[in-house]
Amino acid sequence: MTLTDAMPVATSMTDGPWLKARAPSGETPWLNDTQGSIDPSTDPATLASVLQQLMQSGKLIFPASPVHFISDIHADARALLESLVLAGVAVQTGPKLKHFSITASGLASTVVIGGDCLDKGPSNLKLLGLIQRLRNAGLKLRLLAGNHDLRLALGLQCFNAERHVMNEHLFVRMGSKTLPLLAEIWRSRLKKQPNPLAQIPTKQQCYQRLLPDADWAQRFRKAAVDIPAPALEREITRIEEKTATFRAACKAEGLSIRKVYAAATEAQRLFMTPSGEFAWFLPALDLFWRSGSFLFVHAGLDDDTAETLASQGSDELNRRYRHAFKQNPFAFYASPLGSSLRTKYRPVDFPLTPKGVGAVHDAGVHAIVHGHRSHAYGQRLALRAGLLHIEGDVTLDRNTRAKEGLTTRGAGVTSLLPDGQILGMSADYAQIKVLTTRPLPAQRG
Repeated sequence: MTLTDAMPVATSMTDGPWLKARAPSGETPWLNDTQGSIDPSTDPATLASVLQQLMQSGKLIFPASPVHFISDIHADARALLESLVLAGVAVQTGPKLKHFSITASGLASTVVIGGDCLDKGPSNLKLLGLIQRLRNAGLKLRLLAGNHDLRLALGLQCFNAERHVMNEHLFVRMGSKTLPLLAEIWRSRLKKQPNPLAQIPTKQQCYQRLLPDADWAQRFRKAAVDIPAPALEREITRIEEKTATFRAACKAEGLSIRKVYAAATEAQRLFMTPSGEFAWFLPALDLFWRSGSFLFVHAGLDDDTAETLASQGSDELNRRYRHAFKQNPFAFYASPLGSSLRTKYRPVDFPLTPKGVGAVHDAGVHAIVHGHRSHAYGQRLALRAGLLHIEGDVTLDRNTRAKEGLTTRGAGVTSLLPDGQILGMSADYAQIKVLTTRPLPAQRG
């Protein structure tokens, strides 16, 4: 079976006048690129051996229908649409975001958006509008929670709520990356209204309600008894830094503190009230989704979460996540379960060891598909404590790309096909990376 047989790609999808990202051409064995396509901490020979064992054992069970993973969109709706075009899920029929149709193969697929839909820009609201249109068009979507998505929820949950030591820092914790969303809401929803600041508190009152009190750190150390000391001190340092730069960050977005307060009030209405235009978004977020032997998550696993997954399944983990976030959002965020959307497998993170890997292997999970760790040369493979990780954050949003010196537009998708192929497609890699259950190619170098 050829790649074209496995996933047809119409000529108009890659050659049409509306595709701004560069489409990869042809295919290459994934493991041949030991520099750009395999994590530097992973030995290529060991990786090839693990993959060979998985494939020969028959333990690597692929989804029954195609699954396409797109992660870390960060408010770039055009990048999402063009990623769907690369996957053969959608066809662009015109220059605007509403000009698309879902292909027959797209309707037979599942698209997993792997977290971090929000922040950075250029437009959070346009991205959410596109996701809603895709859902209405019949595309099967699974949305996962990312740290940027839940950071908004953290801030909005505490906004105008009863103020106490465990929540008074959560608004400023959203940081400068969420301010573009508030600026967007101000410009598109509030600015042209007559006297939009009429009901907004005074400047001093806004600062008092949005920023933590001067003695917050001292009180927080006494109250946050369940948070490990290193994580506690990191949080305090982070909040102190964000508080110190908050005024300058607001000014950089063209927002006064009263405009920030007004935009946050409107954001709470849009996202957190039942009648809000985007009230569907946060409840739609799962922490995990599983298909076959593949577990999809924003960032990764630790031993505690791995053992719970093995003993009780991903549905139970999603239930625990929703309950914990509702009851005590910051405690959830700092917990091992919360590390699933923020770990980068650093020494300071909750660890994943062979014990946890053994547990998920016993449960039939043999690969983690995730985002969160951005790459400039397409998808990468890694082994974490011997567990296969497929890293799918390929730096999609244009603002991040500009900061990293990437001058072209971003698009990318990781596709898992029922015939046993894993495809990595990215605008930043000339060819489609192919990992197949057929005999693996000899290694170079």
